[in-house]
Amino acid sequence: MEGVSQMVEQGYGWPEDTEHCEERGHMESADSDKVSRTAKERGLAQIGTLGSGNHFLEIQKVDKILNPLVAKTFGITDEGRSQS
Repeated sequence: MEGVSQMVEQGYGWPEDTEHCEERGHMESADSDKVSRTAKERGLAQIGTLGSGNHFLEIQKVDKILNPLVAKTFGITDEGRSQS
């Protein structure tokens, strides 16, 4: 098992996360042997990061819901849950 499903299994996401990822977060036809050594070396510094340049991800944690109606509009229903 690889990709998003593996991350969910390890507790780094929720089962519904796979629904929002291209190919459900795992490309069956992907072959890392087809990626050049140069490309792998260039990406090595980004492993474990949340992006680079103009491609990045911001993660926020809901500390307190002050207006439940507005929060629900944005899909926020629980305090303490991370949003990305």
